[in-house]
Amino acid sequence: MYLKSRKNNLLLIISMAVLTAILISPASSGFAQTSGDTIMLTDEQKIMNVLENLKKGAEERNVDLYMSCFSRNFSTGNLKYENVHSDISGAFQVNENITCNFSDISINIVEETATVTYIQDINQKNIDTGKTNGFSLNIKNTLKKEGDDWKIYSLEWSSPSKSATGKQ
Repeated sequence: MYLKSRKNNLLLIISMAVLTAILISPASSGFAQTSGDTIMLTDEQKIMNVLENLKKGAEERNVDLYMSCFSRNFSTGNLKYENVHSDISGAFQVNENITCNFSDISINIVEETATVTYIQDINQKNIDTGKTNGFSLNIKNTLKKEGDDWKIYSLEWSSPSKSATGKQ
């Protein structure tokens, strides 16, 4: 028993050491870099934070947090920032127990513009009917830098089960 607990402790120490190494690695490696008391995030990390805020905003049904990921200049076809705000507000009012997960994330940054593609899985329960609904979407976001932040400027989506892509 002593040997097993010692092995678990060793694994925990190694894991903590790896995490510490990641946090203090140079920014060129894709990880955070420290500058005095400030941790500077790479553009990739900032973009991943946008995705995390989308997830957290959806799961907490927090319209302000969710919309903080979008540029006020957002536009996809006829869909503008105000439309997204209205649609999300409505969806959060009629759904609960929302879970949102991302997979197959790819980030391509060219200067001040990033293309982010991923699969988004969403499950939600309608408050009135109690019915659970789940679906997946292929997402392609275009983000642009606004000051030091990345914001979603446009997006495309399609169902992974369909061969045709485009806006729905």
